[in-house]
Amino acid sequence: SCKTLIIKPPAVISGNLTYECDGEPQIDSSGVTIVGTVKRAAPKTADEDSESSLIATIATKVSGLFAAFLFGLILVRLFPSYARASYQQLTGRFTTSLAAGLLVLGIIVLCIIVLAMTLITGIAGQILFGSGQTGAAFGVILTVFAILMLPISSFSALSGAILFYAGRVFVALFLGALITRKTSGGAMTKSSAMFVGLFVLSVLFWIPIAGTLVYLFAAAVGAGAIVLGIKDCRKAMAESNGVAASAPNQ
Repeated sequence: SCKTLIIKPPAVISGNLTYECDGEPQIDSSGVTIVGTVKRAAPKTADEDSESSLIATIATKVSGLFAAFLFGLILVRLFPSYARASYQQLTGRFTTSLAAGLLVLGIIVLCIIVLAMTLITGIAGQILFGSGQTGAAFGVILTVFAILMLPISSFSALSGAILFYAGRVFVALFLGALITRKTSGGAMTKSSAMFVGLFVLSVLFWIPIAGTLVYLFAAAVGAGAIVLGIKDCRKAMAESNGVAASAPNQ
């Protein structure tokens, strides 16, 4: 399927040629070999195009749903204490989690800006290398700065993105637990509640404009809960290590 079809020697098509193009195709029959049949395909209608687009969108959404579910299961299994503490932050300190998440969002935006500036600085440094002795000196300074800042800013931006992605998993677990508590009395497992929550969030995310706002809200609240949960876990571990260290002296 193309706007204009031109086939010239020494092209060889060992099968059939089915094409759809505007106007007549330009096929040089004197030097082009087509073993099979040649036919023009019927143009797709607007309904067929919209149906294909809808199927592709649904497939993408379903794949994203199962990917988030698998990521959540791995996260909960590998870091059970942090996952438990993060969930407790959502249930007990929802507003504080939202505030922490907004702060994290601001830091991520700042890291992305720093990353963009670092890339621009590196490019400017390379350009200044060839602009005389003074320009080369500035180029070296800018390049060294870019080399130092690029890993830091890249790691910070990537960590923030992972944190926000993980945040919606805990919000889904929180939402799924609320739904299952109302419908089945809380008889479902955590994995089932997580899947239910992710499904509901995926449907909400699909809503134009409002879905984006819901996504940012869920990711921010979840990210804030994770940060607070990690902080509480580290604090509890430090206190337990302090008690264990003082026990022999007693």
